[in-house]
Amino acid sequence: MPRRTTPESTCLKLGARVAALRQQRGLSMKKLAVASQQSPGHLSNIERGLVNVTVGTLVRLAKALKTTPVHILSAAGDSELERFVEELSALPLKAQRKLAAKLSRTLHARPQGASAEKPGPIADVAPEVSARLDRARDDVGTTER
Repeated sequence: MPRRTTPESTCLKLGARVAALRQQRGLSMKKLAVASQQSPGHLSNIERGLVNVTVGTLVRLAKALKTTPVHILSAAGDSELERFVEELSALPLKAQRKLAAKLSRTLHARPQGASAEKPGPIADVAPEVSARLDRARDDVGTTER
């Protein structure tokens, strides 16, 4: 596949996403290249947005990064809540469950002096946070890391 000399916007975003996920998981470029059956040079070109990525390459990268192709292609990280969920999904499953339970208790706790009918403003976002945590957990699977 021919290499560009200037990155295309979509390829640049995809490459930045791959690089961010690689760094988040503590992988060197060489380790990810080996795990995804890519040459280090090709992976470098992917991360810099200089090549189009095939579906096969995307699947191998996702597997090596312990995520899904959809997760790599998603626009995650565009909002503060998505970045928060992304960071949580990088935690081991046991830590995620412990934090989710504590977060749930905190979100549903009534502020001191609040009535039972009005749980407080933070409880309004609890269902969305919970749903995003569940989706993130589903993206990375249910096995311990």
